[in-house]
Amino acid sequence: MLLDNSQFLTELMKLFQQQRLKNQGSVRLAMKQHTPYISKRRLRAAGVAAPTEEPAPGCLVRASLGNRKISALINSRDLSKFHVDFGNVIKASMDSLKKKDKKANKKTAAAAAAAAAPAASSGKSKSKQSKPAANTATPMQS
Repeated sequence: MLLDNSQFLTELMKLFQQQRLKNQGSVRLAMKQHTPYISKRRLRAAGVAAPTEEPAPGCLVRASLGNRKISALINSRDLSKFHVDFGNVIKASMDSLKKKDKKANKKTAAAAAAAAAPAASSGKSKSKQSKPAANTATPMQS
């Protein structure tokens, strides 16, 4: 469903609240550049002269949660204001993120280091034992 800027932001906030209540699913967001194109055939059929300048590119923003999808076309002149408002909605909705457990990360790193150390010290290769060092200098006999 195509909405205007303010309606899109309010519906996006509702999507985040709905996701938080159900505690299930993810709100997916997508943004891409949108350049409007009107074919010459449509212009002739409407009886309108072809525009001399190209239309300014805008931004297409989409959001979905489950089967519910919303989208908005943002004009280039409204884009900076929309980004500020969009950022505020996103920041307000990120309060349910979980922090990483640093203790678990330290334990896994310590276990990986301990597993790598004995393997390196006990696993001497035969090639190192049988070959003499290449940089050993022999005394010259005169």
